Amino acid sequence: MEERDYEFEWRDADGNNERLAAHAGELVRLNVDVILTDSTNAAKAAQKATATIPIVFVGVGGDPIAAGFANSLARPGRNMTGLSNFAADLTPKRMELLKLAIPKLSRIALLLNPGNPYYGTFVPQTRSAANAIGVTVAVVDWNTVDDINPAIAKAARDGAQGIMISADILHFEHRKQICDAANKYRIASMSPLRQYAEAGCLMTYGANVLAQYRQIAAFLGKIMKGAKPADLPIEQPTTFELVVNVKAAKAVGITIPMEILRRADEVIQ
Repeated sequence: MEERDYEFEWRDADGNNERLAAHAGELVRLNVDVILTDSTNAAKAAQKATATIPIVFVGVGGDPIAAGFANSLARPGRNMTGLSNFAADLTPKRMELLKLAIPKLSRIALLLNPGNPYYGTFVPQTRSAANAIGVTVAVVDWNTVDDINPAIAKAARDGAQGIMISADILHFEHRKQICDAANKYRIASMSPLRQYAEAGCLMTYGANVLAQYRQIAAFLGKIMKGAKPADLPIEQPTTFELVVNVKAAKAVGITIPMEILRRADEVIQ
């Protein structure tokens, strides 16, 4: 890649999944050398748009094989490869952290966008992790910003002490409203992405996003040098981080245990 100039074509759907197909089609018409996507829905849109241009994905929250992106992790076999966030052990760890923060935790809400292609995976996975520690799960659906406050208010009325927020692009775009509503109704919130803690949620535990993009740069470099996505194994994140927001803890009326604070990679005051 030395002594080469590259031109980047950026397309942003601003959290509106309906724009993704048009953006993907435009990039295909431009005959770009490689397409980088940063969400599951974006990867699906790119996949529908081309079976020949290499696609590198990051931010895929579920199993890329189940999603139809690859034949196997070791040999994807198609025009797609990249970095998957699929790690079944992270959901129990998030649940354990919530339980540690709220020893009497007995009920949580699972905030989901019904349009997310991994909706059917998140629910049983979270219920399984919750059952293991004696916690019940109530699913709360929403798909417009106007639904946020009523959805979380209902979760509070139903007795939820905590809320698990999926890493959905729609949720990400409205993360501040979600965090504000959770704090307003005194529900402890947990998400995979640090940006939620920065926006006011109680805790986040998941892959280090900056490290992910450094990791994904290696894929792009190999493809630009002639490697085929079909031959590049799909990888998982290698660096994880716990971020705690003390201000949010005060808002929901809990004290973060020292055990969590010692484990935290960052504490937001």
